[in-house]
Amino acid sequence: MIFKNILVPYDTSDSALNALKMAVGMARDDAETRVHVLSVVNNNTNPWAAGTDSNKEYAGVPMFLMDNDDYKDTVAEALEQDRKRLADSIEDVAGELGERLITKAAFNTSITTGVIGYAIDNGCDLIVMGRRGMGPLRSVLGSVSFGVLQNTDIPVMVVK
Repeated sequence: MIFKNILVPYDTSDSALNALKMAVGMARDDAETRVHVLSVVNNNTNPWAAGTDSNKEYAGVPMFLMDNDDYKDTVAEALEQDRKRLADSIEDVAGELGERLITKAAFNTSITTGVIGYAIDNGCDLIVMGRRGMGPLRSVLGSVSFGVLQNTDIPVMVVK
């Protein structure tokens, strides 16, 4: 196959699931193709970003009041929890890829920037993503898929 590192931004929507199924189908028969499944979280999509949500002594404390090490630990812990939830939620669909399936959760204030940055940093040569159609371009694309299409030179496949 021409594509060896496929990125699937995943947000649990039906269109993201369809994109994941498409990517798994593309990678299934090529032992060299890896599928990266990425969850990008920001202040609007995850409660831990606005204040800690853990059992530690600083649970509920806004992050700007924490020292740097506590902040870094909290973010790392939350991202790992998100990554594990992601991996568990897609096991039935993508587990057949084994070690060729890479799951990652990342924080970025812009989901679009997070997707593009991950794709560049990890040498992804195709982005397969769902279109939710939730923004002003509802009849055409979702705002994240539109943003990715407009801001990257990496090929993008948008799946309904």
